[in-house]
Amino acid sequence: MVTDITERKHAEEALREAYENIQLQSEELQAQSEEIQVQYEELQAQSEDLREAYEALHESEEKYRMLFTNMTEAFFLAEIIYNEIVSLFTIVILKLILLLSSTPA
Repeated sequence: MVTDITERKHAEEALREAYENIQLQSEELQAQSEEIQVQYEELQAQSEDLREAYEALHESEEKYRMLFTNMTEAFFLAEIIYNEIVSLFTIVILKLILLLSSTPA
């Protein structure tokens, strides 16, 4: 008795190719997963840095706000720079003087 195993061999070959394809895809997914993990860790570090910078900025703003809120006298030192934006400096200086003069003592 002779049995034709051609179909079986084709099926085995197709399964082997499918297995190799799945293995390759699995390796690619693993590499992508590792890359995503590295990027996630970098983003976490950046997020922590930004949070610390934000907290430092907030503290600094609070200190300067308290300084100017409780300030009863002012000191202003200016150097006049003669160029095309001297009028802008003049406006800023006038606004500062008006702001200080309108602040209750």
